[in-house]
Amino acid sequence: MSLATLLLVFNVIEKQYIDSTNQFVIYNVNKATAVDLFYGGKNIFIANESLIDDPDKLLFHVKHNWFYRSGSEHAYQTIPLDSNLRLINFQNRIFFRMDSTVTNNFPNADLVLL
Repeated sequence: MSLATLLLVFNVIEKQYIDSTNQFVIYNVNKATAVDLFYGGKNIFIANESLIDDPDKLLFHVKHNWFYRSGSEHAYQTIPLDSNLRLINFQNRIFFRMDSTVTNNFPNADLVLL
């Protein structure tokens, strides 16, 4: 009985910690770009459409993190990454996505994603 109570207390403390943290996650997925912006138990998932449409790659690289953070196998919000999405604002930070098409006029940013 006391072991079950101890595990329950541990789970409650861990859940409170997850719900109180914000996290920016960059996934290492071959031939794809994938970023998660976690705020509490919710997240915004930004990725190439090819990855969004590939359930096997999502399961291997991403969904375990969603399940740990929110208890769900689905993102709270999904944004397909296209060539027009360059700046991402999250928690008073600016992230700039750079690829070979960007040649000049770099904006001020806190982090640059290559």
